[in-house]
Amino acid sequence: MKAVCWFAVNGKWEGTFTPGEYSVCWRLKVVNPQGGQQHFLAWKKPLRFSLSYLGISVQKELDLRNLPRNGFEKWFEFMVGEIVVRGIYDSAVKLKIEFGIEEIDCSFWKGGLFLDCLTVRPSHCDETIYRTQPELHASAARGRPGVF
Repeated sequence: MKAVCWFAVNGKWEGTFTPGEYSVCWRLKVVNPQGGQQHFLAWKKPLRFSLSYLGISVQKELDLRNLPRNGFEKWFEFMVGEIVVRGIYDSAVKLKIEFGIEEIDCSFWKGGLFLDCLTVRPSHCDETIYRTQPELHASAARGRPGVF
């Protein structure tokens, strides 16, 4: 496991969407290598998530210190925002999406965060997405997620 003092992940993605609403979520997991919720590698500031598309920007924070005690070591999805695509029924709309996660307070070392993927899916499929404080569900990771 790596420890970092500056954490930032940014990306761009372009896709074609039919009109509708889409949920944008990060799939992640926090491990606690030192055995207690208060002692993992110092995520003392919230993670700041960002999403931009069509001139619309959304920012949302997740404070890892507020995860339920049984929430460590389990994969969960954190919803950053929703994308609303307008257009004529069944017409394709090309979108460029910019996204990111950061925690750049260099005062503390951080570690134990696993990132699997960013998902964009129709909102009617979001029964397992957690819009506020995440309730956590274990599931298998796809591929090899990034570890920070």
